Amino acid sequence: MTSYSATILLTRPAGQHEKLASLCESLGLTVKHLPCIAIAPLPDVASLRLQLHGADSILFTSRNAVLHAHAQIPLPWSGKQIHAIGPATAATLMEFSQPVNLEPAPPFNSESYLVQLRAFEPQQLLIIKGSGGRNLIEPQLQALNWQVQTVDVYQRNLPIVDKTDLKAIFSDAIPDIVSVTSDESLRNLKTLALPYWEHLENLPLIVNSERCSALARSLGFTQRPRVARVAGDVGQLEQLEHWLKSRKT
Repeated sequence: MTSYSATILLTRPAGQHEKLASLCESLGLTVKHLPCIAIAPLPDVASLRLQLHGADSILFTSRNAVLHAHAQIPLPWSGKQIHAIGPATAATLMEFSQPVNLEPAPPFNSESYLVQLRAFEPQQLLIIKGSGGRNLIEPQLQALNWQVQTVDVYQRNLPIVDKTDLKAIFSDAIPDIVSVTSDESLRNLKTLALPYWEHLENLPLIVNSERCSALARSLGFTQRPRVARVAGDVGQLEQLEHWLKSRKT
């Protein structure tokens, strides 16, 4: 694998960036980390247990959804069809010996999941997720006579970041590129690093969707972001390698 010299800023939550960081370091990159989302549990076991009882199928929308649902009612769960929105979510389910009945399909987002469900008769679906989010799946399936419920098992908060850490990232040693994996983390990045906006606004970004790319431009980022063709580490790393090679030409 070719080694490059550059610094990348990762914005994933604390404790959830190590794998991507290792992949970046294998390319010879220096990795900096600014967690732009803080994950906190929403422990409501009674609500989760009640909604599980009536569901035919269960969709986990993220790795965090799996972890926090498991903390309330340990996996594996039997007698249900289990779906995962993406490969990282599916892999986390398998770590708890939970079979996945509907394998995720590229590009691993709500739209691709809805395409998969066209082959199914209407069911009772429970979506396990974090608070907020896009709310795309529920209304579209309800229009097709599905019964859809949601349960939030965690929430995303704006992290508290030490000013010294921000200075080290944006003043002492400015990154060459930034990895962003959600709309909310992009908004929080601008909020957290606003004192260094003159540095941040001109940095190239790697994002996971065209939607996030449009958001970046609306927030004032000057460069058109590179969009991962599939969400997750594979897509992010692919775009990172394209960017690195473009710097050599």
